Amino acid sequence: MSEKILIDTSVFVEGEIDPRVLVDWLARQDDVATSELVLAEFSVGIHAPSDPATRERARKFFTDYILPVPALPVLSQEFREVGRLIGDAIRHGKSRPSLGDGLIAMCALREDRTVATINIKDFTAMGVETVNPLK
Repeated sequence: MSEKILIDTSVFVEGEIDPRVLVDWLARQDDVATSELVLAEFSVGIHAPSDPATRERARKFFTDYILPVPALPVLSQEFREVGRLIGDAIRHGKSRPSLGDGLIAMCALREDRTVATINIKDFTAMGVETVNPLK
């Protein structure tokens, strides 16, 4: 049985470039989820580009590949703990995770999930198990 996975935005962004790699990896997983924060982060790429074709390609990828993945909530009571995770990583000189990465890490820790990410350094600095599915 494969591990419980939480997919980070970076995997979806890279997966949009070549969806076959993402689809092949997803087909081998038993238990995948993402975070509501990932939905928000990826949505920026749907709305920000000036080129309509780019926006449409991102919207289609979002609808076809991201929305079918269950999205776990970000819990308001965890925000202070997220600050500790990020602050500890910075203080120990391991990394400088973003607030978004901290919220995704907190969700993964709460749900005992491994984060599928391209951004291994920031998540491991916060004590989260990681895997890069696109390697």
